[in-house]
Amino acid sequence: MDMLYLNGEQIESMRIPIREVIEVIEEGFQLKGEGLVQLPSSQGVYPREDCFIDAMPAYFAGSADTAGIKWVSGYPTNLEKGLPNIMGLIVINDAETGAPMAVMDAKWITAYRSGAATAVTAKHLAPEKASTLSIIGLGVQGRTNLLGLRETMKGLRRVTVYDKSEANARKYLEDMQTRVHG
Repeated sequence: MDMLYLNGEQIESMRIPIREVIEVIEEGFQLKGEGLVQLPSSQGVYPREDCFIDAMPAYFAGSADTAGIKWVSGYPTNLEKGLPNIMGLIVINDAETGAPMAVMDAKWITAYRSGAATAVTAKHLAPEKASTLSIIGLGVQGRTNLLGLRETMKGLRRVTVYDKSEANARKYLEDMQTRVHG
């Protein structure tokens, strides 16, 4: 039985456009609304203060017929160590046999899923003529939220940003102006 292993670099190198992630997330929300998704509450442990390691299982019925689990940790203190705050793995299983089919790094998938979920929410709930966006907190989610919202908020003309760290704010502006404006 073959199993696919994808590390973070391999996933990032696929350069999957956020608009494709948005489409998949919107389909997932639709399936959840139709009762075709099992998404139990996550279970976690807390080995250090302000840190967590969570197990997040899910099952998608219908044509996907796939089960999986994300094993993800959040350690804000890692930033001081030069490590990511959020790290984890995703394991995908064949729902018919239970056989593991893939093990993947969760960093990119988690970041883009978060930005895509925000974009889908705005697509359905934001005023159609909304032209201004404010982002508070310019970490990973602040970046993927902007990328996603650019896809679904077609009238977006102005973005204001804030981060408690001036250095983070400068870095965000530098990085995102390049990504947004080419």
